[in-house]
Amino acid sequence: MNKKRALGITAVLITVFSTIFILRFWMTAQALDGQTMQAGAPTQISFQGYLADDSGQPLDGTAALQFDIYESAAGGASLWQETHVSVPVSNGYFAVYLGSINPLQPSIFSHPTRYLQVSVDTGSGFVAMPRQQFTAVPYALQAENANQVSWSGITNLPPNLNGGEVWSMHGNNDIDPNTHYLGTTNAVTLTLAVSGTTALRLLPAVDGEVVMPNIIGGASSNQILYGSSGVVISGGISNTVSNYFATVSGGRHNTASGTNTTVGGGAHNTASGSDATVGGGKHNTASSVYATIGGGRNNTASGYFATVGGGLYNTASGDHSFTAGRLAHAAHDGAFVWADNQAITYTSSAENQFAIHASGGVTLAVNAGPDKAVQVGERYRD
Repeated sequence: MNKKRALGITAVLITVFSTIFILRFWMTAQALDGQTMQAGAPTQISFQGYLADDSGQPLDGTAALQFDIYESAAGGASLWQETHVSVPVSNGYFAVYLGSINPLQPSIFSHPTRYLQVSVDTGSGFVAMPRQQFTAVPYALQAENANQVSWSGITNLPPNLNGGEVWSMHGNNDIDPNTHYLGTTNAVTLTLAVSGTTALRLLPAVDGEVVMPNIIGGASSNQILYGSSGVVISGGISNTVSNYFATVSGGRHNTASGTNTTVGGGAHNTASGSDATVGGGKHNTASSVYATIGGGRNNTASGYFATVGGGLYNTASGDHSFTAGRLAHAAHDGAFVWADNQAITYTSSAENQFAIHASGGVTLAVNAGPDKAVQVGERYRD
């Protein structure tokens, strides 16, 4: 460094460099923190500063800088030291890596308070600047070292951890299901997440004096309403359960709103009658007691114990009725209605009726080939 201009460095560094030092070191430490989180604690710390002469003009050239770490703001012995003999200075600014000459050991930051002292060679020896306290970031060096500490080397642990009572990432043995478990001891929800997104929720629920937790898997838009208990949503998205012991296994926008109801999957299906079931499909509704729809689309089972096997736009509104196919309507109790693929609504006309609409004909065969089958409405003769 130019010796003539260096004579005034001491006073300027006290007033100017100290302020710049705090700003620069803090900003660098924040960047270091991101590296620590992703790749483990580094053994070097990036440091930047500013040098000016006694008139405030930035210096150019090279400078000799000495760095020390102390445990107090004044006095005491140096815990670590390294000297950079030829640091490039451009328009007053310089940058070095602390630990690039004398590696920084994690033990240096074993205490919560450490101070850095910077000294500048003015040509007649090093002049020390006021010490600056380290921020929390360099203590990641010590945190990295903690990965290698055994349980026996840690003190003041909570009682449940003092004996190593933890769940291992590699599995556990000697587990007593009556006393060992993962979960909560109070009435709060236990949540498991994947990639930062809710994947499974175990919700506390009580029916009288019986604890019957609810389970919600899948998207966070799945929900349980009205204080129901003993219910399950296994997965999917935007599914809703709103009564006791009801289940939605998956799919999307499905609703189980009756007691003991089940929706197996699909989309926009509703099981609202007590003990009703919709196996899957889309836009199906089982709205009466023990009503069942196997699948298909836009089907409705609204009679007691009514069943729609599947198909499209079928309705079983009579009690104990059955429909399947396309546009088949069992409007009477005990009616069985099946309709073919034609876009024609076919409806029962009496109770306990067996009605089939088959534009291709209906045949019955018993122990005979198809060529000898009896066609309904005709008499077969051998």
